[in-house]
Amino acid sequence: MRSRRAYVGNGSSAATRSLGEVHEAALDDVIGHIAGDSHDAARRVLSQALEAASTLTSFAERGRLVPELGDPAIREVFVYSYRLLYEIRNGTVAVIGFVHGARDFDDWWRRSDLPPLAE
Repeated sequence: MRSRRAYVGNGSSAATRSLGEVHEAALDDVIGHIAGDSHDAARRVLSQALEAASTLTSFAERGRLVPELGDPAIREVFVYSYRLLYEIRNGTVAVIGFVHGARDFDDWWRRSDLPPLAE
């Protein structure tokens, strides 16, 4: 299974290069679903998601804490109705998910390859 973590990085070019490869994999399901209804809408969501992710290295603290988690290292920014989740650890930002805001977060988290939610 592919990792859901897309390392945006700490300013190094290697970290930035990995964004396209891994982050697009995390977006595949969502963008594919949207494209089934509208290719234009899918392009807009993808463009906005990549733009939001690319700015995280400069403004990582701008996202809100994910309320379901309460972990200050895991934050989110909104892209239309979607939640772009990312983790900040040791000065590195990693995109860990892209999920529709109406989706059951706990169910989505359990189905992902992320660590279990604390009870």
